Amino acid sequence: RSVTGVQTCALPILRIVNMDEHKIRTEYVNRDRQVISDVLKNRFYPMVSSRSKDSYIFDVEDHKCLDMSSGWAVMNAGYGNEQLANVLYESYKRDGFASLVSGMSVESITLAEMLIQMTPGNFEKKVWYGLSGSDANEFIAKMVPQVKKGKKIITFKGSYHGQTMGAYAISGHPSLQGFGGKGTYLDFPNCYRCKFKQEETCNGECYKTFEEQLAAIGIAKSDVGAIEIEAFLCDGGDMPFPAEYMQTLEKFCHENDAYLIVDEVKTGMGRSGKWFCFEHAGITPDVVVVGKALGAGMPISAVIGPKELMDAGIAQHLFTTAGNLPLCALAIENIKLLEENNLLENADERGKQLLDLLKNLQDQTDVIGDIRGVGLSIGIEFVQNKDSQKPDGDFTARLVYRLFELGLVCFSTGEFSNVIEWTPPLTITEEECKDAVKILQQAILDVKSGMVSDEDIAEYILGS
Repeated sequence: RSVTGVQTCALPILRIVNMDEHKIRTEYVNRDRQVISDVLKNRFYPMVSSRSKDSYIFDVEDHKCLDMSSGWAVMNAGYGNEQLANVLYESYKRDGFASLVSGMSVESITLAEMLIQMTPGNFEKKVWYGLSGSDANEFIAKMVPQVKKGKKIITFKGSYHGQTMGAYAISGHPSLQGFGGKGTYLDFPNCYRCKFKQEETCNGECYKTFEEQLAAIGIAKSDVGAIEIEAFLCDGGDMPFPAEYMQTLEKFCHENDAYLIVDEVKTGMGRSGKWFCFEHAGITPDVVVVGKALGAGMPISAVIGPKELMDAGIAQHLFTTAGNLPLCALAIENIKLLEENNLLENADERGKQLLDLLKNLQDQTDVIGDIRGVGLSIGIEFVQNKDSQKPDGDFTARLVYRLFELGLVCFSTGEFSNVIEWTPPLTITEEECKDAVKILQQAILDVKSGMVSDEDIAEYILGS
């Protein structure tokens, strides 16, 4: 069998039937169970990382895996980059820690100036620093109501803005509905499962009826203080937010004195083929939230927004280690590296290549319902069959597990956990993209033939 004329790969296969056959890995898996809290786990297979380089991860038994995840879209610049490692080492050696809370550094100022220049908008902007996308979106949940006098922050079902309490409240992802307050959510415009039944002949009903949708949940235009979106819905199922809808929201916010906020934590820093995914829609947000890939694997996030929001209070949302000198130095070098090595262009080219290869594979199987993506953010949705479009989370769980066995790392997303997310390093090559699709083709055949048992995946089904 082949994809676009390329024969299915003949790769060395690691078949995990009995974990006792993998004594080194088994030891670490057992030790992990004993000492690492389940609260922070969302595991898909027994990966025990040992080292990584470029687009590959090696486990403690030297099992080599092509990484199509970048550690949840963090390692845009690839693994083991000596240029970045040297900057981090030298800046730490020179000034290991300079808290931005009660001091300043040249690096934090320089990075802020770069981020302001990278984001569109002819208004006075400032930058806030944090350690993760969660605390950056906590800034939104905490500070926007102060400026907008308690007006509501509107978000979308399926959205994932973070793990802290305020970020939880504004997230529409079903897995984040068990804690804290509840936000105000609109239906995400899912073009594969259009609520207006316009999959084939879209006339934009989702954005043309935006204000009616607000009214239907009891929200007046004057009650809206901000609308926060993901230009590419990531954990909710890896779907692009339609450009026309984003433009509609921009117009609404301008007319109603509300902030348009774009969460680029997972898609920013070049992953879409542009610095930010929203740029594809030609909009100018009031606020941009970034994290993950900003620090090339180290903990730094930022909010770039208008002065009145960024100066809304003194010492109201601060973290001792946020924006410290070594992390800012690393982020500065990371931005330079992404630009100088033309990695945005590579993201665009490799993303188009992967979409073409995957759509050819889709034509050869009945279990892939939809393929979508922007740059190197790609969602592959698995269904029981194309006619029913019924989500198949069980098949997807087995597939992700089998992909790991065959030497490919990725994860599943979506309300039904039936979407495989591919967010590889922006350094990925043309040949590695071909390998990824060939491995996926083989894994689909293997899962269909029953090669992944209930016992294999029992530990990796969330909530089991």
